[in-house]
Amino acid sequence: MPPGVLALVAVAAVLHASWNVILKGSGDPLATAVRAMVGSSFVAVPVAVGGWLVAGGPTIPPVAWACGIASGALEGIYFALLASACGNDYVPAVLTTGVAVITYEAWRQNGFTGSA
Repeated sequence: MPPGVLALVAVAAVLHASWNVILKGSGDPLATAVRAMVGSSFVAVPVAVGGWLVAGGPTIPPVAWACGIASGALEGIYFALLASACGNDYVPAVLTTGVAVITYEAWRQNGFTGSA
């Protein structure tokens, strides 16, 4: 894996873990997740519409609409389940797993395979 890709994966892992910690630390994880989804929609939708207009406003096939709606529904379910799970003590396990994966990948890139 090129170093740039590894750096992007590491940044994504840190952002993901940070989001889990923010949810865990909030008084109401579900309300925090809803605010984040609504707030990000106010940023993402205008950018997407702008890109669509710049591309000439091509017709969007019905299957693409269906996939988009299904994706949004699954994302909503994910956030609800994540917010529910934040009531448990799972966050340290997630952080530990993320650190282990990143560490393994860094070692592997440097020729360490873990075998004798």
